[in-house]
Amino acid sequence: RDSVTKGFELGATDYVVKPASPEVVATKAGQAVEGAARSSTSSGVSGSLEEMSLPDVVQILSNGRRGGRLEIVSGAKRGEIHFVEGRIVHAHFGEHDGEGAFYALLKLDRGRFSLDPRFDPPERVITTSPEGLLLEGMRRIDEGLV
Repeated sequence: RDSVTKGFELGATDYVVKPASPEVVATKAGQAVEGAARSSTSSGVSGSLEEMSLPDVVQILSNGRRGGRLEIVSGAKRGEIHFVEGRIVHAHFGEHDGEGAFYALLKLDRGRFSLDPRFDPPERVITTSPEGLLLEGMRRIDEGLV
């Protein structure tokens, strides 16, 4: 478990438990190559949460009226926030969906983020403004509610 966690912290995208069949290794390798090809052709942005906090990223995307899927990876934890014209319409993180997921994601201060601007969110779950979400999220964090 520690090795897997350390691997994800260092940037691994997946892992294989030994012994693994050749089919599993081939499938995982194909997925990794596919993912790399997608990210290299993306016209989105990416960065480190240590260099730019998630609230800052959200404000930039919101003020710029951007759309797409913002993926956040912190160790073995993965989440996403969906934007349409700068509005946050959905979030997912662990067992959380919607606003609860957004608030939980705000606590992350280590990891990486990347925006896929070609993503078209399938549904609108969140109707609160980005500013309202950020204010409520910061309040919840300050009060230890998240």
